[in-house]
Amino acid sequence: MKQKLLSFFLFLLLMNISLAQQSRIDSLQVLLSHSKDDTSKVNVLNKLSFNVLGNNSEQALKYGLMALTLSEKIKFDQGKEDALNEIGLSYYYKGEFDSALIFHKKSLAINEKRSDKKGMGISYNNLGNVYFDKAEYVSALKFLLLALKVRQELKDKGEIATTLGNVGNVYHVIGEVDKCLMYYFQSLALHEETGNEKSEAVVLRNIGVVYLEMNKPEKALEYYLKSYSILQRIGDKKEMAAILNNLGNFYHDQGYYISDSSINASSETKKKLLLRRAKEKFDTAISYYEKSLAIRTILGDKRGIADSYNNIANVYYDSFDNKKAIEYNVKSLKIHEGIDSKQGIALTYGNLGLIYIDMNEYKQALKYFFKQLSLAKLINDRAMILGAYEYISDCYGRLTDYRMAYEYYVRYSELKDSSINAQSVAKIAEYQTKYEAEKKENIISTMKLTMKNDQLLLESTMSSASNTQKFLLGILVILALLFFLYKNRRKRKEEQLSGQIMKVEMNSLRSQMNPHFISNSLNSIDDYILKNEVEKSSEYLNKFSRLMRMILESSRLEEISLKQDLAALELYIQLENLRLKNRVTYSINLSSEINSDQVLIPPMLLQPFVENAFKHAYEGIQNPSLTVNIFIQNEMLHCSVSDNGIGRFTSQKIVTRKSERLGLQVTKERLEIINKLKNSNAFLTIKDLKIDSESKGGTQVELAVPLRF
Repeated sequence: MKQKLLSFFLFLLLMNISLAQQSRIDSLQVLLSHSKDDTSKVNVLNKLSFNVLGNNSEQALKYGLMALTLSEKIKFDQGKEDALNEIGLSYYYKGEFDSALIFHKKSLAINEKRSDKKGMGISYNNLGNVYFDKAEYVSALKFLLLALKVRQELKDKGEIATTLGNVGNVYHVIGEVDKCLMYYFQSLALHEETGNEKSEAVVLRNIGVVYLEMNKPEKALEYYLKSYSILQRIGDKKEMAAILNNLGNFYHDQGYYISDSSINASSETKKKLLLRRAKEKFDTAISYYEKSLAIRTILGDKRGIADSYNNIANVYYDSFDNKKAIEYNVKSLKIHEGIDSKQGIALTYGNLGLIYIDMNEYKQALKYFFKQLSLAKLINDRAMILGAYEYISDCYGRLTDYRMAYEYYVRYSELKDSSINAQSVAKIAEYQTKYEAEKKENIISTMKLTMKNDQLLLESTMSSASNTQKFLLGILVILALLFFLYKNRRKRKEEQLSGQIMKVEMNSLRSQMNPHFISNSLNSIDDYILKNEVEKSSEYLNKFSRLMRMILESSRLEEISLKQDLAALELYIQLENLRLKNRVTYSINLSSEINSDQVLIPPMLLQPFVENAFKHAYEGIQNPSLTVNIFIQNEMLHCSVSDNGIGRFTSQKIVTRKSERLGLQVTKERLEIINKLKNSNAFLTIKDLKIDSESKGGTQVELAVPLRF
């Protein structure tokens, strides 16, 4: 009964907030109907645009355009600048980012012409946010740092705090977690200092998101609950809906992690237990999403309602309830279409495509991915275009239309290469360096002035100090020379190490793209085709092409997720096993505390040892087996490959070619470089599972690398 009363009072409170908001809009519309074509009418139109923006971006755009037309007619510059800003925000909410940029840049031009630093700060910040949502992070960081510089000059702590948070958002998505948290905590401190509790709660929530992605759920929950506590106290229902949504994300991730770990459960009983625990987490997630949805419904927050439906759909998708997942995605789609949110529509199309892939309905999935691609191109969302290309390629591959699969994979690869490259990273570093250099110049100028005053004081009291100064100057020159020599030597070492890395990476790629393996695979495919075994040849070809793609993709990266690496390794095992008529029984066992999505590993480290097992271990073995174990010990990720083959002693009698040792040598070199770069103790050991060298006992290879997230 008590719970029902609380829910009833919450409902009444939310209704009052919603009515109050509508009352403000009604009052402004009354003012509008009685206004003459003057500056007051422009201001009312701009306020109306701002107030209706969250629920009706189309109406907000209409008011903004009316304000712009009138302000130009009566030559009201401030009104024109405000109108351009509101129009830009309206297009931003509609997901039409290129149009948003046009109007925000026009607003910036007026502010720069008027030398209005406050207005410039707003325009820079808005431009940064639009570029951020376009996934153009170099431009986003450029404009956000400009906004930060202007706002620091104005000493506006509130706006500085907001911009620091936005800069943190950029570093978050590009994976610079340390810098991200640094900016978030600076933002948090300023919001606390200025007493802006709402913004403080938002930053606490963002910090929680980062900790959750770092696989620190306890810290994430701690910051989420801090945020929720503040929002409950100040009664900000819109942000309360957002933090309830984040709590839903928290339990959704927990459920997904437990469900994923059930795949490698040691027994059916443990698997059922894990799936039951996962369901409990998923149910809790849906409970939080529904609470968030209830608030957003009463507030009339259509964009938020659509997002809540998307989130509930995602939980059902991960719970293998595709029917419910489709139902909630369709609900979301209708709302996104109603508010003309092109980004939301495109995102939902992609979600539906993934569900139909899961249902093996690849033609239906393609329909939605092509719709997503069309909209993503319209709004120029590069990240979404990239995802659409990848999934379209995957669908065609599953439909055995390899020509189209290849065509879209090429498009995916080309766009990926152009989206994230060394130049982009360099530019980010450049903008950050320039910004920090400007701050340092101010500090150095102050220090020089202080030093000059100190020098005058010393000269007036101690004339003998000149000799001491000359001596110190000489010491400084010597130290500077030694520092220069040290830097040169270090640079040469870094260049030498860089060359070693490139050489090892190339050797690693060569060992993975082993010509014998490729030749054997193609011969097996050819054999199946000649025997008219169409299904087997298609299966083999599909797996072979996927593995080649994975190897080429991962060869460009220093690290990939453990999940990706194990997927490639399993494909390799399956291909080798197909060639041996599936004689080898294999298992890949992942320790329950490992989240394979978040743990990072150098790509294809284990592949050479699996290859050696298939080539040399199973000669004359009746029931060959292969076991891969992954576990954590002493902050190191341990990976072992064990076989029940003929053992090293016997295989060495058979194998004499030096080329067979390439994989082992390359792996050792890779581990040496990891130790140099990360100051770690990565290692590799190989041991016989039986001491007697003449007996058939098998071999175990174990390697350990630093645990990375």
